[in-house]
Amino acid sequence: IDLTSEMLAEIRAAHAWACATGDVVLGARITAALGRFWFREGHHAEARRWVAEVLMHVDLLDDGLAARVALAAGLIAWPSDAEAAFQHWDRAAKAFRRVGDDRNHAYAVALSARPFLGDRQRYDWALKRCDEGISLARQVGEPLLIAQALNMRGELSRVHGDDEVARVAYEEGRDLAIAAGDDAQLSVLLLNLSYLADHRGEYEESRKL
Repeated sequence: IDLTSEMLAEIRAAHAWACATGDVVLGARITAALGRFWFREGHHAEARRWVAEVLMHVDLLDDGLAARVALAAGLIAWPSDAEAAFQHWDRAAKAFRRVGDDRNHAYAVALSARPFLGDRQRYDWALKRCDEGISLARQVGEPLLIAQALNMRGELSRVHGDDEVARVAYEEGRDLAIAAGDDAQLSVLLLNLSYLADHRGEYEESRKL
C-alpha cells in the first residue's frame, strides 16, 4: 500500500472517529487494511496500539474480518515476537479456511512458516508448511500470490544454507512477479537471487541483479 501523508492523515481521522463513536467493525476494517503498509513502512507503535484495541473486541467481528485482523496482527508482531506472529497467522489461516477465503487462506499458511526462519530444529516443518501454502496458492491460480509463497520457501532454504533449493524457488517467483507486473515483489526476488550469486562468488552477477 502506498499512502501519502494526506491519505494517512485521513485514515487516522477515520479511525479516531470510529473509536469515538464505538464503531468496532469500522475500526477493525481500517486496522486490517493497514497490515502490509505498517509492515513495510513502519509506524509500529501506532500499529500495535490499533491492533491491541481491536483484539479486545474481536468477539464482535465476523470470522472473515477477525481473520484479516489476525493477519495484520501477525505482520506487526513478527519483527519482535516470532511465536506471537505464528499464533496470529495460524489462527488467521484456520478462520480463512472456515469462511472459504481461499486466497487469504493460502497466504496465511505460507506466512505462518516465516517465524521459523533460521530455526534449524523446525526447518523441515516450516518448509512443509510453506509448501502447503504454495500448493494452496497454485489452486487459487494468482501469480503474485504464488510468487509471495515461493519467496518464503526461498528464504527458509537460503537461511538454512540450501542455496540451490532457494534458487529454484526464487527464479520461479521472479518469473511470476514479472507476469503479474508487480515491481515491488520482483525487486525482493531479484535481491534474494543476488544474495545467492554473492554466495557462489559471482560478484558481477550479484551486482547486476
